Amino acid sequence: MHRTLDCRRAGFLNNGDRFARPQSNHQKDVRKPYSEGHESILSGPVRPVRDSGAVHFPWAFALPGSRAGKGHRRALGLYFRGMTFLEIAFAPYAVQSKVIPSMAFNFDSCPERAGTDSTKWHKYVQRDIIPSWIADMDFTSPPAVVEALQARAAHGVYGYPAQRDEVFNSVVKYMRRRHGWEIQPEWITFMTSLVPGIHGAIRCTTNPGETVVTSTPAYPPFLTAPIISERSSIKLEMVLVDGYWTFDWEKLEAACSQSASKILLLCNPYNPLARVFSRAELERIATIVKKYNLTVCSDEIHCDLILDPAAKHIVFAAIDEDTKARTVTLMAASKTYNIAGLTCGFAIIADAGLRTKFRRILQGLSLDQNVFGLAATQAAFDHGEEWRVACIEYLRGNLDLIEKELKQMPGVVLHQRPQSSFLAWLDISALGFENAHAEFEKGGVGLSNGLDFGGLSHVRINFGCPRARLQEMLNRMKAVVARAPSNKK
Repeated sequence: MHRTLDCRRAGFLNNGDRFARPQSNHQKDVRKPYSEGHESILSGPVRPVRDSGAVHFPWAFALPGSRAGKGHRRALGLYFRGMTFLEIAFAPYAVQSKVIPSMAFNFDSCPERAGTDSTKWHKYVQRDIIPSWIADMDFTSPPAVVEALQARAAHGVYGYPAQRDEVFNSVVKYMRRRHGWEIQPEWITFMTSLVPGIHGAIRCTTNPGETVVTSTPAYPPFLTAPIISERSSIKLEMVLVDGYWTFDWEKLEAACSQSASKILLLCNPYNPLARVFSRAELERIATIVKKYNLTVCSDEIHCDLILDPAAKHIVFAAIDEDTKARTVTLMAASKTYNIAGLTCGFAIIADAGLRTKFRRILQGLSLDQNVFGLAATQAAFDHGEEWRVACIEYLRGNLDLIEKELKQMPGVVLHQRPQSSFLAWLDISALGFENAHAEFEKGGVGLSNGLDFGGLSHVRINFGCPRARLQEMLNRMKAVVARAPSNKK
């Protein structure tokens, strides 16, 4: 008799995106614990395997009989529940000789979105243009999310939702598990999306005429929110240093030092550049804002799709106690688990005074939460980990394809391989088109226009889609590039 460990509940796949060295299904040996300085009941590090788009884990657990930490004891409890004494006694040996299959996800097979209520696909309705602009993926959301929504819909009553303790606890546990960040439930404020949070952070920390410091290229609301709120803004252009996008540190400090500057808008990881900032960079920002007493609004919505195995997301507010007290952290399950249409985000604010001001402003900016958004967020955070890891592996494969095909597109430059999310920022300034974005649309590819982000002569491509669709987009792009003025000389 064998019991299967539920990886999602036991919490063993929390760092799955860094697992390595696949094993075939017939191998049954027990390996040394992975190199983190502690023992593990994992039979060894695992890398999800791509097989025609179906991403799965070829083997899973063994119980070596060594001492186990708190998480391991919890998993053992799940494993042994309901077993007889003899089954428990022989379980370590039985499991060592048994490969426990993991759930597979087929990212190559996605529902048809054309003709539906999709913003992404509706833009080019009845036109032969593949949409690759707005930041949502074409993949089906995690099974646990779909099941939770089906169960909630079956209830049949959709009145105003209560923000139950279970939802807050889900966020708290997720922050601890994924980011090692200890937060309190009362720090959390739910919103319909992160955009009201950007506006709320600006309005609760500044007065009309005061200054918001931001950077370009940037997520468009970073550029429009100060204008809508009747605030001034200083836009600092990001710079490429040693192959990585970062801040011009002298200009950043000069902007923050101005007496009218009251808040810094930070995107961490950075959209559209897909940059994951190092601890040293974040500490440098923290030093500057402390020196000049600025609040920071940190948009961290892309933090759980880290593609670069060498990169690690660091929550800005977790840098130190001073930083925690002056930061409004904005997060959501929407980008990672593909539930943006369910309109559910949240702010995490540790300082009680700042939190009170933020909530007062937010009352006029954000409506009540969507019942389905709350249910989906809880399901994603509690049971979506294996899907998240598989999605990251698939996106890495898509990114490999983009880099390969760009070699055949002279004049299209990816200055830095994206470290996070499913978006790539392409420099098309060398093509020589008067309006390159429009030329790509004529060629059948609907990219994001860099002008919307404050980035002249750039486009952003969304590669969160089936690989065959991405290949078709890239083929169409190559045809457009081939007729560019720069390539006709």
